[in-house]
Amino acid sequence: MQLVDVLPSEKFSDFMKEANALAHDKDDTEFLAVGMALDIPVWSNNKALKLQNRVKVLNTAELMVGLGLK
Repeated sequence: MQLVDVLPSEKFSDFMKEANALAHDKDDTEFLAVGMALDIPVWSNNKALKLQNRVKVLNTAELMVGLGLK
């Protein structure tokens, strides 16, 4: 069973410039770029990520509710 899929950077590199402009912490740039490229939410407890509105960000509690675990 594979638990993590590695996404090649060429799949999200077109979104890096926009993601970099949105990220308050530049360590989050790739996460935002992947969210944009795949049109999926990002799971993070980093409150600063929620300050942008391009990528939906779910914290752990929101993710658990969404998965029906809480």
